[in-house]
Amino acid sequence: MLNDFFMIEAYFGSPESAMLQEDMIRRYGYEPVAKALESGYLHSREIFMGPMRGKILCWLSDEGRQNMGAVYRS
Repeated sequence: MLNDFFMIEAYFGSPESAMLQEDMIRRYGYEPVAKALESGYLHSREIFMGPMRGKILCWLSDEGRQNMGAVYRS
């Protein structure tokens, strides 16, 4: 999951690399998403306006980015 975020960031750039939490849970399962959030590898924020109001958006944190960068450097 973190690898997917890292690759999306590499291609699109950091501001465009967020995913809805419900889509992530559907794709990866609840436990991995919850663990990544609890570990600080992902940030999340509720959307307050527009058609996606109430949904939660997740993106890679600096710590998650550093973790994945270390994986790719080794």
